[in-house]
Amino acid sequence: MKNLFLVLILLSTTLLKAQETQEKRYTKWSIGARAGMSLLPDFENQLQKNYKLGLNAGISSTYKLNKYLTFKTEINFTQKGKSYSFNTTESLFDSFDDVIGTLIDTAILGSVQGFLNDDVYSAYNGYHKLNYLEMPLLAELNFYKFKLCAGPYAGILVGAYTKESVDQNIPLLDLAKPFIDSLGFTSFLVYGLIDASFPGYQDTYITESSSTTGFTQFNYGFLAHLSYEIYNNTTIEARYSRAFNSYLSNSNDNIKLSTFTLSLTYNFKIKKLKQ
Repeated sequence: MKNLFLVLILLSTTLLKAQETQEKRYTKWSIGARAGMSLLPDFENQLQKNYKLGLNAGISSTYKLNKYLTFKTEINFTQKGKSYSFNTTESLFDSFDDVIGTLIDTAILGSVQGFLNDDVYSAYNGYHKLNYLEMPLLAELNFYKFKLCAGPYAGILVGAYTKESVDQNIPLLDLAKPFIDSLGFTSFLVYGLIDASFPGYQDTYITESSSTTGFTQFNYGFLAHLSYEIYNNTTIEARYSRAFNSYLSNSNDNIKLSTFTLSLTYNFKIKKLKQ
C-alpha cells in the first residue's frame, strides 16, 4: 500500500512537471476561430412562430493573464433578425384621390365619404435579417473546463434583407364587387386600378428588399457566453447578445436586437521563439 502511494505521488509530480514544461514552450497569447449558428425568425406562411438558422463566424485573439482570467477580442460576422407585425387604417376615397385626383375631378367622393364606411384595413407581417461585423472586448473566467465570458461589443451593418406581406380588407369594395363585375371589359380596368392602389386586397402581397435604408448603421451592446472544453483547445459555446440601441433609424420605437448563438471554437497556442 505504501509503495502504491509513492508511485501515485511520483506519477503526479511527473505529469505536473511535463505540463509546466509544455506551457513554457508557449506564450500567453493565442489565436482562435469560431463558427456556429444563430436563431432567426422565419416567414413561412406569414406565421411569426417559425425560426431558421443564421451564420455566426469569426476569429479571436486571447491573452491568458493567469490560470483563471483571460482577456480576448474578436472580429465576427454575425446574422441577426427581428420579426414584426402592425395594422393600419386609411381612407379608401383619400387613397383613390391621391392616385387619380390629378386626372379627374374626385370631389364627388368626398361628398359621400361621411355616409359610407370607406376604411381600408391593412395587416403587415414581416421580418428583417441583418448582417453585422462585430468586435467584442471580453473578459473570461476559467474554471476546470468551463469558461464564463462577458463584455461589450460594437458592430457595423454590412447587409440587410427584408421580407414583408400585406393583407387588406376593404368592406366597401366587397359590397361593390357585383357592380364592378357587371361592367364587362371595363371591370378589368377597375380591378387594375384597385390592385395598383391596394395590392394586398385580393391576394396577399409579398415584397422583398436588400436595402439598408432605415436601419441603424452602428450597433452596440453587451454579450455573455458559457463554454465547455470538449477536447484540447476545442470548446462548444452558447452565447447571448443584447443591443443597447435601436436597430431602426426611422422609427420612434426603441426596438433592440437580441440573439442566441451556438458555436464551436478552436484556439491555436503561439509558441515562443527559440533563443
